[in-house]
Amino acid sequence: MKRYSFAFIVWMISVSLYSQEWYIPKPVNMINKGSIELGTRISYTANGDGILESSQMENDYYGRFSPFNKLEIYLSVPLIYSKQEKFDQNLNIIEKSATGIGDMFSQFSYEGFSGPDWKIVYNVDLSFPTGKNPYDNDVGLGSGHFSLGFGQTVIKVIDPVALFGYIGYKHSFKKKFSAGDVSPGSDIRFKAGSSIVLNPRITTNFNVMLDLVGKTEVNNSKLPASSSNSVYFGWGINWKAKNNINVSVDSVFGMTKVATDSTIILGFSWLP
Repeated sequence: MKRYSFAFIVWMISVSLYSQEWYIPKPVNMINKGSIELGTRISYTANGDGILESSQMENDYYGRFSPFNKLEIYLSVPLIYSKQEKFDQNLNIIEKSATGIGDMFSQFSYEGFSGPDWKIVYNVDLSFPTGKNPYDNDVGLGSGHFSLGFGQTVIKVIDPVALFGYIGYKHSFKKKFSAGDVSPGSDIRFKAGSSIVLNPRITTNFNVMLDLVGKTEVNNSKLPASSSNSVYFGWGINWKAKNNINVSVDSVFGMTKVATDSTIILGFSWLP
């Protein structure tokens, strides 16, 4: 166990950069019963600690479907190209890269309570380890773990501004890898922000996100310095074009040392 500890901590820091991208903007408003929305997001993420640099391109395809009133099902499949710098055995910096599918994600949303200008939406999140795990591969494209999350979003409208707040919890299940039985720390997430209607077709949004991740356990032993607290600031703009096509541009910036430096996202969606 001891001979793996330092390298494993480095791995976990690298994993956290690419498996905690819950802060990437997703639609907050729910679609109507019987409706289907199809979309794609193209994002570029850059990160560096002054010594090692990492970057990632991701093309995420998603769909939303509402089978019943107040219920929505969301599913996304990411295609990823990731490039990372690492130290070899002689402490030389080498570059590694990988391309493939990332972790598939699904979310069930239900509007539990609502009024004329407010509503509360409950979420159940499922993440499937379909991407290359970071423990047995030079460059991971996913977390390596199945995870289950719960959360709720509160939305309040004060025309032309919509305020929203989110709190959620995610648990990642233990799994055995070459380094041993790995159990990631539990994840508590907070998000608060606003969406402002500039005109009938254009809205802009601002938000702040906080991510608290507990210590990782390997073979039932907690690893020192494996917990993290990340803060992000995000800004975006959305344009409703003709024929029910939406175009969005979003940017997310890490405000703490362990947070990813920056992510730029270009999104397109179509609601028939």
